[in-house]
Amino acid sequence: MQSQLSAALRQKERHAQLGQAVAKISHDLRNMLTTIQMLSDTLSLSKDPSVNRLTPKLVKNVERAVALTEGALTFGKAEEPAPQPEYIDLNVLVDEVIENEQKFINGRDIAIE
Repeated sequence: MQSQLSAALRQKERHAQLGQAVAKISHDLRNMLTTIQMLSDTLSLSKDPSVNRLTPKLVKNVERAVALTEGALTFGKAEEPAPQPEYIDLNVLVDEVIENEQKFINGRDIAIE
């Protein structure tokens, strides 16, 4: 069982590293694609008919690549939400602990001072 637990832990660490690598690659790729997107926007202003004919394909494919990269970034950042602090009534909590513990001490009373 210990070896299974160790293997599961190693796999979880590996997945975390992979997620970080995907996020980094996606971030860098998105930056490159942004530059390409700006250049393709400039090309769309060209008076050359062959450039005007090819530019929409370029723009469409860059937009697809950006969407794919953003999807990978979103997936790479998938995390549990951060814990949110909340106020609790400690009297209720202590009463619950006492009630639960009394079940395990053969009915003896617990005195809390």
